[in-house]
Amino acid sequence: MTYIATAEQSVVWAIDVDGEVWRWNGGEITIEAIVNNVDHGWTHVSEKQLIKVDVGYNSQVVGIEEERGEALFRTGVTPEVVMGNDWSSLGNGFTDVTMCRNGLIWATTQ
Repeated sequence: MTYIATAEQSVVWAIDVDGEVWRWNGGEITIEAIVNNVDHGWTHVSEKQLIKVDVGYNSQVVGIEEERGEALFRTGVTPEVVMGNDWSSLGNGFTDVTMCRNGLIWATTQ
């Protein structure tokens, strides 16, 4: 993974070298598991390729899409549906995005 974001309750989202988005299915990541190449339980989140992802308030997810710098918000995230179900656009031309612990989303342009 080239980028990773974490939050409470073992919420982990990551981006690989190809910009593909992944979500950790839970559990503890240990040095022993990494050294022994244990399956880490990653699930591919299709639809978008990102350069940045962040996890914030109530396990909500935001990201920056690679091609147009589109800021995205992951919709449908609930305790039962931890991956959510789609991305909602917050606009184009952004270089960075983050979500605060209080739910505010901040995005910057060049």
